Amino acid sequence: MKLPHDSFGGTVSAGLALTLGCYLLLRYWLVT
Repeated sequence: MKLPHDSFGGTVSAGLALTLGCYLLLRYWLVT
């Protein structure tokens, strides 16, 4: 069973989105 490229790309995108979301939330919390 080989790993589909889309699966890997989706995982990376999800991780990137999660990191960006946490960064924005932390920045907003610090500013407020």
